[in-house]
Amino acid sequence: MKFSRALWRAGCAVSSAALLSSCAGVPRTDDTTNVSPTLIAAAIQCEMRDAFVDRIQSAIGRIQNKDGTSVNQATVDSLDRNKLAAYVPPGMNRSALSDDQKIEIPARHESDVWYDFLKSGYMRVKIPDPQAPNTGKMVPDNELIDLIKTFSPTFIAYRFKFDITQTDNLDGSFDLLSAVTHGTVKTDVSGSVEGKRQSTDQWVAAVRLDQFLTNVPIIRVCNNLRNHQYSEPRHQLAYPIVGKLGLDYYVNGFVSKNQSGNLIGEIETVELLKPGTADKPPLPTETIDLQFTTTLKGAINPVLKIAPLGATKFSDAMLKGGRQRVDIHSLTIIMQLPNVGNATVSNARSAAERGEARRDFDSGAAEARRALAIHDQNQREDRRDRVLNEIILGN
Repeated sequence: MKFSRALWRAGCAVSSAALLSSCAGVPRTDDTTNVSPTLIAAAIQCEMRDAFVDRIQSAIGRIQNKDGTSVNQATVDSLDRNKLAAYVPPGMNRSALSDDQKIEIPARHESDVWYDFLKSGYMRVKIPDPQAPNTGKMVPDNELIDLIKTFSPTFIAYRFKFDITQTDNLDGSFDLLSAVTHGTVKTDVSGSVEGKRQSTDQWVAAVRLDQFLTNVPIIRVCNNLRNHQYSEPRHQLAYPIVGKLGLDYYVNGFVSKNQSGNLIGEIETVELLKPGTADKPPLPTETIDLQFTTTLKGAINPVLKIAPLGATKFSDAMLKGGRQRVDIHSLTIIMQLPNVGNATVSNARSAAERGEARRDFDSGAAEARRALAIHDQNQREDRRDRVLNEIILGN
């Protein structure tokens, strides 16, 4: 009877320990990184915004003086994110601003700067006249104008999915040694349990590029991230989605594919072969799918040896615990332009450039067509007069 009670108590102990190990809360992203999914998503959008800003600054500053400086360096500097984030109104001292003002004033100022630039500022950017080099003549930067007009309405969508699975294993065992008349009886007692918990958090966000660049709340969050107001710097080897993702590569690729690669979007081969498909206005689209998987493992395996002193005792007790967590973070980014008539961006751009080069030719051709039309009209009138004369004269 004593042995049975000891066995029952031992089994309950192992089972209880195993069950307690599986009662932890649902796994979350910030358990590992101290960064919430919402903040991760904001950081990704800020990196995307920075990539487009870099592209615009590069376009503005591409023409250089002989000394290697940009012809439009002042305009490039006026859009510098670090300078905008540190903005202080003229006549004011930063130390005199409250903490809220240090965040709010620069964010609103940056929004105003981008609003002015996208409204008309880009059309005021001048470059040396390519048709009259070395003359000092400055003309509007038509390539920049084309870039801003084409890509300002870019629609950017994000799909975030945070899928976390945590598995806990607990194995317990020990030996029961019972003294009998001529020795001992050894009884192995063991128990185990596996607990699995999963959490999924997913949502979609979308914005137009021109609104993206002027949105005050987004600018505010991005400035705080840049100054590490929310968390530690974003350098996480074990949790790669928290770090920089290199989104400038995809932004530059999207612009280049449109400007010179005739990007039309995702159309299946079958769709391309359908009659009438070629006449449909294309929606230049690029989809980027990124997936990050992090697997974390841990285990503990203590063993306790107890020498029996009589009756029924525990011996060689072992409690083995293990935990594995698999975090799968999926990010889908879609960049899409509105259609540009029945042409791709590349063809529309080529037509515009061709139009500038052939303006004089087209004007001359139009005059020639008008002269030919007058000549044809005169000939028709002459033929009509001859026919009337023949009828009147009875010839």
